Amino acid sequence: VPLTLEWVSRNASEQPLAATPHNYTFPRISPDGKRVVAGIEEAGGGQIWVYDISRDALTRLTLEGTSNVDPIWTRDGKRIVFKGKENHLFWQPADGGGGAEQLTFDERPRNDLPGSWSPDGQELAYTANPPGDVRNVYILPLKDRKPRLFDTGQTGASSPWFSPDGRW
Repeated sequence: VPLTLEWVSRNASEQPLAATPHNYTFPRISPDGKRVVAGIEEAGGGQIWVYDISRDALTRLTLEGTSNVDPIWTRDGKRIVFKGKENHLFWQPADGGGGAEQLTFDERPRNDLPGSWSPDGQELAYTANPPGDVRNVYILPLKDRKPRLFDTGQTGASSPWFSPDGRW
């Protein structure tokens, strides 16, 4: 069943957006509140799309691969991070002006999922779990792109999120 995108206010009133119904997954509002990024599941896989609210325009962002899912915005709204080919993390310009660049690399198969950005936008928290292992939380600094283990997953961690001040 196709889904619609809707604004939901704090008092739970709903206002549908004009975007065409699709099989949307994990919609996220841009930092400036003017766009929504979401996965759209279709026969043959998933792709990342950006919906411009003021222009009522839905534009496909990812053009390579068939398993592009779980998008999140960078803090400045200029890029979108998502899980793509071989379950690694990629990012690309949100305006579609460039191809995807791989952020995580690992020889063992795993399942990398983006979580959140630090307040300064310089570190990405994400989860990864090789087959048969528990889901671990990693921090990926942009300066050297060498992930460091943050939590071994013994707590059942998922969806890591930085605190507003970046201390937690």
